[in-house]
Amino acid sequence: MTDQDVETLRHLVNEGMGKTRFARSRPI
Repeated sequence: MTDQDVETLRHLVNEGMGKTRFARSRPI
């Protein structure tokens, strides 16, 4: 794995966590 691969994965994980957190915190 290259440093670029790690950065890409980190970005995807952060984005996924952010979306999940946002969806859960939204009132229905």
